[in-house]
Order: sequence, then C-alpha cells, then structure tokens
Amino acid sequence: MDSDAAAYGRRHARILLLADENRDDGGRTDSDIASILGIGVSTVERVRRRQKNRKPRSLDGAGEVRLVALACSQPPEGQVR
Repeated sequence: MDSDAAAYGRRHARILLLADENRDDGGRTDSDIASILGIGVSTVERVRRRQKNRKPRSLDGAGEVRLVALACSQPPEGQVR
C-alpha cells in the first residue's frame, strides 16, 4: 500500500473511531471530528455516509474459512474441479 493510500485508510479509520458512540472518546459531531483531524466537514460526512451504506458481509469468519477450504480442496472423484 503506498503512503497516500495508507494515510487515507488511517484518516478513514480515525473518523469512524471518533464517531463511534460505543467508545469512551467517540460520539463526536462531524464538526468536532473535522477540527480534530484538520479536514473538512464534508469529508467526515462522506465517510459516515459510505459506512452506513455498506452491505453486511454474507459470510462470517467461520463461513469464510469453510469456503476457502472447499475451494482449495481436491475435487470430488469423477469431477475435474
């Protein structure tokens, strides 16, 4: 990951942590977060909006492990894949 992408990811994570109402230091307003991080309020709003619109994962961790194991295993007898 290049430095710009890494910085973007860290900023995105910090926005979400400061906005998280379940954290002791979270639950901040968009304007508070923007001033703490030295970014625009619209950036904070955009990150929050993107987070809310995310689809939930179809598989949990155990389901993902089973899927990868199945995909990497030998095919059944008589099958090519």
